[in-house]
Amino acid sequence: MSDRKFLDLKEAKNDLESYSYEFRNNLGEYGNYEKHALKEVSEPFIAQINKVVDWLYGEGETATLEEYTSRLNTFKQIGAPIKKRYVFYSMIDESIK
Repeated sequence: MSDRKFLDLKEAKNDLESYSYEFRNNLGEYGNYEKHALKEVSEPFIAQINKVVDWLYGEGETATLEEYTSRLNTFKQIGAPIKKRYVFYSMIDESIK
């Protein structure tokens, strides 16, 4: 049981880290998601991501599963619509053809 808890914790941290880097890279200049997000949304989101990335390598090293999950869910509420728009607009040309 303790092994499962440990693995869940590491998986949650990895998921948060991966999601953060995905959106930070793709929302930045020349990123895939850049033109699918309003600057009013993307700029504060990137700032929030940068804070969480710094937190992950500082205080977040000893965070709980609930903290990782909560932060990831917050990011997904903002990031999911952006990613859906990107997927939609990248596939629409093929669908029309």
